[in-house]
Amino acid sequence: MAAEAEAARLAEEARIAEEARLAEEARLAHEAAEAARLAEEARLAEEARLAAEAEAARLAEEARLAHEAAEAARLAEEARLAEEARLAAEAEAARLAEEARLAEEARLAEEARLAFEAAEAARLAEEARIAEEARLAAEAEAARLAEEARIAEEARLAEEARLAEEARLAEEARLAAEAKKAEEERLAEEARIAAEAAEAARLAEEARIAEEKRIAEEAAEKARQE
Repeated sequence: MAAEAEAARLAEEARIAEEARLAEEARLAHEAAEAARLAEEARLAEEARLAAEAEAARLAEEARLAHEAAEAARLAEEARLAEEARLAAEAEAARLAEEARLAEEARLAEEARLAFEAAEAARLAEEARIAEEARLAAEAEAARLAEEARIAEEARLAEEARLAEEARLAEEARLAAEAKKAEEERLAEEARIAAEAAEAARLAEEARIAEEKRIAEEAAEKARQE
């Protein structure tokens, strides 16, 4: 019985030792598993860390690249905007220069037009002045000629009047001479007629005397014959 008890004790001790061994193995296995788990977790954590670091690095690289791309895009956009601004400024400067050139051309054209108009006005004024001077000279010449014509007409009229007066006086002298001659002729005619009348009267008287003498002689002859 003691042997059974010893066997039982030994068996119990063996069981306990087995359980202890198994427990130890289980503990060791658990610890190994835990260590493996922890190692796996550590590995996974490391991988996750490395993956996170890689992701962070990738993300950082992507962010850097994106930032660089964005910066490059920003710089390119700024450069484009600056180029556009430069081109716009150049275009604006060219437009302003063109407007200035056109304004200058317009100003020069306006000055040329005003100068031409002034020259034309001066030319027309000069022509008008010359025409006015010519008109005044023509009027003066016409007045001079009219005055000369008036003086010549007055001289002609005076000459005509003088000649008419001389002609009148000559005519009066001629008429007076003719009248005198006619009067002389009339007087001569009257004298001739008177002489003829006197001669006729004388002859008539002589005839009458002769006739009376003849009658007296005839009467005397007749008386003597009786």
